[in-house]
Amino acid sequence: MKTKKESRVLVYGLSRNHIVIATYRWDFLEELFISKHPTLDLEVFIRDKLNTYNEVTYVLPCTESKYRARFKSFRILEGGDILIYVEKYCKLINAIICLLETGGLISPATGILIGAPDKCLSKGEEL
Repeated sequence: MKTKKESRVLVYGLSRNHIVIATYRWDFLEELFISKHPTLDLEVFIRDKLNTYNEVTYVLPCTESKYRARFKSFRILEGGDILIYVEKYCKLINAIICLLETGGLISPATGILIGAPDKCLSKGEEL
């Protein structure tokens, strides 16, 4: 599937406690948003948080089936190229989720990177 260079892709991943969302324009990361998993409607929550929300065309879930359709406003990336997009865009999302879930990302007191378990780094190889 070919997307126009000006198309934006919303890429997201969910864990037990967190959501990580990024918007990409072609190969450029435009926006990254990390939060505790909201209890409200996810689409409404993200619409209020992301500056680029109104410019997104496609959605790509990294941690769940693409047919889950949490974001009804966007088209789902389809076709044989979906694996290329997952490989390209989900590395950062999956690495951040792993770091958040293993407690290796930040210290709440200092905001400084504490450590990155090897298994998390391998999820985001060549970031």
